[in-house]
Amino acid sequence: MTDDIDQARAAAIAPLAFYDSIPSYRRIPACRAHTAPSTWQLIGDEATVATPRGGPDGT
Repeated sequence: MTDDIDQARAAAIAPLAFYDSIPSYRRIPACRAHTAPSTWQLIGDEATVATPRGGPDGT
């Protein structure tokens, strides 16, 4: 959890970049509304992280 969302997203980009080279992981953004591995992270303050996200069952 963090209040500095921009810094946390920037910090996640480089360590997760290797996923772009794995075919099975490249298909994930194609199937969902994610454009890059760094968007797969749940980053935010306590209220943001506690908010339910849309999963396969819509919850």
